[in-house]
Formats: sequence, structure tokens, C-alpha cells
Amino acid sequence: MRSQLKLAAVVGVVILALSGFTPAKRGGADGGDGGGCGRDSSSGTSGSSSSGGTTGGSGNKPNPTVNITRCAGVADPTADVQVSAPSSRSGSWTITVRFTSDTGVVVSTGSERVSLEAGQSRNITVRMADPARLDEVANCGLEPVN
Repeated sequence: MRSQLKLAAVVGVVILALSGFTPAKRGGADGGDGGGCGRDSSSGTSGSSSSGGTTGGSGNKPNPTVNITRCAGVADPTADVQVSAPSSRSGSWTITVRFTSDTGVVVSTGSERVSLEAGQSRNITVRMADPARLDEVANCGLEPVN
């Protein structure tokens, strides 16, 4: 059983590395590094994201720029995400956040659909599918936009 868990963790890390996953770390009361997507547990303010815009989706159509502005934190199983449509395209996109442990294992995911006009930006909140595992979350990252 233990070797199966180790194998699952290694496979997860390899998949994350191959997918271009860039973590955004949460800060706060646990003494996080202050970089990435941190959350100050006392004020609820957030740092900037280390997850750059994502790409993916269909064909040559440009996708929005997506950045995590706040990762899940103490008693809050959500991440705040800023989505900016390209100036040349309106559309609807599904934004998926991966909530990961400090070892890079995906603890939960969450998705939210957003519709934007060309050049429009919007902040959205993405909730963990499994909020009971909030205490395991150390980082947030983005999956390719589609």
C-alpha cells in the first residue's frame, strides 16, 4: 500500500511537470515564503501570483490571460483568479485550479466557467471540489484553459 502511494505521488509530480504546471504558494500563518499566491490570514489580502497566464484550448484562437491572485487559506476553500480576455476575442472559458500539497500532490481541483467580451477582465472565485481536504493545501496552480 505504501509503495502504491509513493508511485501515485511520483506519477502525479511527473504529470504536473509535463503539463507545464506552475505552482502559486500560499503564505499566511504557517510562515509561507510570502511569494506566489499568498494569503495573509489576518487581513485576507493576497500577494501576486507566480502562475503566469495559461494557454491551451482550440486551434490558433488566443486564450485569456489567467492569474491566481489568492490561494485557498485558513478556513477558506477557494482561490481568487483574475481572467483577462485577449483584445481580439470574446468567449467563454473554463478555468480550472489545482489545489496541491507541499509535495506537489493534487489534493483537489475546482473549475469555474467565465464569459468575457474582448479585452474585458474579471475576478472569479474557484471553490475546491473537496473542501474537507483544505488543511492539506499548500499551493495552487492552473490547468490549461479550454
